[in-house]
Amino acid sequence: MSLRRFRLLLRALRFDDSDTREDRKKLDKVAPIREMFDGFIDRSKNYYNLSSNVTIDEMLESFRGRCSFRQYMPNKPAKYGIKVHASVDSETYYVYNMEIYAGQQPEGPYKVDNSASAVIKRLIAPISKSGRNITCDNWYTSFPLANDLLKIHNLTMVGTVRKNKRERPPLFTQKLKERPINSTKVLVLQEMKKRVQTQSIPIQIKNRIHEITGTKQEKFEKQGVPGRCGYCDWRKNRKTKTVCGICETYICKEHSGQTVCVNCQNSIEEHSE
Repeated sequence: MSLRRFRLLLRALRFDDSDTREDRKKLDKVAPIREMFDGFIDRSKNYYNLSSNVTIDEMLESFRGRCSFRQYMPNKPAKYGIKVHASVDSETYYVYNMEIYAGQQPEGPYKVDNSASAVIKRLIAPISKSGRNITCDNWYTSFPLANDLLKIHNLTMVGTVRKNKRERPPLFTQKLKERPINSTKVLVLQEMKKRVQTQSIPIQIKNRIHEITGTKQEKFEKQGVPGRCGYCDWRKNRKTKTVCGICETYICKEHSGQTVCVNCQNSIEEHSE
């Protein structure tokens, strides 16, 4: 195809029926490209599988034509254009889901809540309860949203938090020069003390937490109570009642010496040499 032919086709290209466009625009500002845009997104969600990490952010598609929801964003390279919220694969940068910001839509099926939490929940709907992680900037991030994603959708969130969020501790809003030395250590210690109560944490990590926080480890009588071997592959799901006499890790016959696990036995032999 020649360049002249390509430009001719480009000038005549239309995404929808211009005869019915004005009627459809009474319900949807994005009517001129709605069918094409939704079709593209549907195919993207059907034929692409996201990795374990997803990034959600806004982008500005350069556009200076007539548009009631055209945005001016001076910090973007294009400055003028159409704002789009997008969720993309953090590893391959492929787009998975998008939503055009059209401002306040007329009453009807396309009128939606444009708040940050509502946008996030619509974009993550196809991957809800998949155990993935969502990364976003401070416009989207909030503590209530992070809790909802974790408890309702089984998704984790990583993002920066603005100073004006009421859930943010006052200590974090102070300037560095105004903070006393080691002031944030108090918050870390509180989180570590809460974390050590989790039953699934390995005993080695729990011991280290007790050393840092200076707390006493509550003894739990494991002997006689069945548990999974700490050295076998989890797929084997090998249960045993034998516990190492030193590190208190569950050990099966394959990974035990006499009364201790193989790691503790090797450590004892190295020190004896």
